[in-house]
Amino acid sequence: MLSRVADSLYWMARHIERAENLARLMEVINLSGLDLALSTDQQVRHYWMPVLEATACDELFAETQDEDSSAADILEFMNFSKANPDSIRNCIATARENARMVRDKLSVEMWLELNGTAHLSGFLSNIGARPASGSFLAIVHANAGFKV
Repeated sequence: MLSRVADSLYWMARHIERAENLARLMEVINLSGLDLALSTDQQVRHYWMPVLEATACDELFAETQDEDSSAADILEFMNFSKANPDSIRNCIATARENARMVRDKLSVEMWLELNGTAHLSGFLSNIGARPASGSFLAIVHANAGFKV
């Protein structure tokens, strides 16, 4: 019993941490791309493709997307894609599932924030509405600093 609880808490925290780190990486690349006057092709080649390579998502992205993908396609893939197991949306959803298994061991505040963030990211993904990338990433940052 203790092993199951410890395992769920560990993986919950690990997925929250992964979502936060990915959000930070995406935000830095997004902001650095805004500072430079690059065309979309240059932006993809010089700023976004290394993100896919650093997160080991480049092969999966190549399988699921066209060769002439834009920065918006990469943002979509890294933030909301159900096909990407390492997308921020999927990391938060997996963290929520791990938290749900040990719901009685979490504080009410922790559960409410994680559950709300998971539902928000799932809702945004399902309806196809995308806030400004910075807004979604700010939500992930704000809710990733939970204490178990």
